[in-house]
Parts: sequence; structure tokens; C-alpha cells
Amino acid sequence: MNIWSTQEEAARLKERFKNVNRAAFARAHNFKGGQAMIYQHITGRRPMSLEAALTYAAGFGCPLDEISPRLAFELQRAAALPVTPELHGSLREPNPGPSSVGDVARYFRRVDWAKFAKLTPAQQEAIEDWVIQQIEGFQSPAPTKSPAGARKKA
Repeated sequence: MNIWSTQEEAARLKERFKNVNRAAFARAHNFKGGQAMIYQHITGRRPMSLEAALTYAAGFGCPLDEISPRLAFELQRAAALPVTPELHGSLREPNPGPSSVGDVARYFRRVDWAKFAKLTPAQQEAIEDWVIQQIEGFQSPAPTKSPAGARKKA
């Protein structure tokens, strides 16, 4: 992976914003610092934070490494580090609700993720399929039965 300098990151980001209204982008993506911060990033006055780079990647619909190979590399390095169970538990957030997409650990708090990670991809997928079936089953209306011995009224 070729790591760009902050000036190269700025120049490539500036290209992406060539025909994009920075203020509208900032509003649409809840960009911290608004268009003024975007300006600082595209002129190289301030290097991008991971949070900013993730927002850019989401906003432009591209992988993180197309915004900042430097931050993509740092994120990969961090993801490779083990997390102690005590820390993992403290990182959990309250369930954000059905409209939010995030780490499944916040939904399945009792799952031992170290054991889950040791399963084969096929086993993990089978578990995921089973969970999907269970969710769909709970969302389907229960069949209604007539009470035993009930007569139809004419």
C-alpha cells in the first residue's frame, strides 16, 4: 500500500470536491467542523482525522483507502490487535435500535466473540442464517386458531 503524504491526501480530496458544494456536503453528512474543516483538509492546512476520513469515504461512497491510505493502514493495524474481554465489554454501547448498523456485539452481549472468531466462515455464516430466520419468525404474525369447539355463526 502506497502511503500518501498529507499534501497528497489534500490534493486528492480537493479533486473529489471539484464539483461538490462543501457546505452542502458537510450538512448532508453531519461533518464535524463543517465546510471550514473541509477547506482545511483540502488545502492541507490540517491533516484528516480518522473520523473525517470515514465521513468522506461514506459521503463519496468509496473505500477508506481511496481517501487516506495512511488512515486505512492505521485502522488495519489497530483491528489486528487483541482486545481483552474487560475492555471489549466496556466498549459496548446501548442498543441503538433497528435503524442503526453497527458491531453485532452490541446486540449479542452474551456471545463469546473469541470463540465465534475461531469458527470457520461457513459455521459463522450458518449461525448468521439461523439468527436471520429467527428474527423473521418473530416478525411474522402468529397463525390464529379458533378456540376448540367454537361454532361458526350463520
